[in-house]
Amino acid sequence: MLKKKTSTGNGDYCCLDCGYKLFGKSDIVHSPNLGGQCNAIYLKFMPWIGFTRGNVSKIFCPNSRCNVVLGFTNQKGGKCHCGYFVDRMFVIYPPKVTNSIKQRAQQSNRLF
Repeated sequence: MLKKKTSTGNGDYCCLDCGYKLFGKSDIVHSPNLGGQCNAIYLKFMPWIGFTRGNVSKIFCPNSRCNVVLGFTNQKGGKCHCGYFVDRMFVIYPPKVTNSIKQRAQQSNRLF
């Protein structure tokens, strides 16, 4: 079982459901822009995502008490809505994560 990790700063993104720290700003390859065309967060490979056998699979929160679907992987890669090509896609849905300290504080006791 994974232990709950806590945020180390404003650049951390956490699971909205349980508050588990997932990634930081430096792990983001491509993210939503102000123009609204991009609607997902594309990450570098993260160890907690795990390796997949198929081309496409779901990404789950690594907290065993939560296990919510956060996004998906596509080993073949693909294009963002804005046209940016991402090789080996690790896609996170923005509504599933937060980088707001206030939201994390409100969510931190839900599953623990």
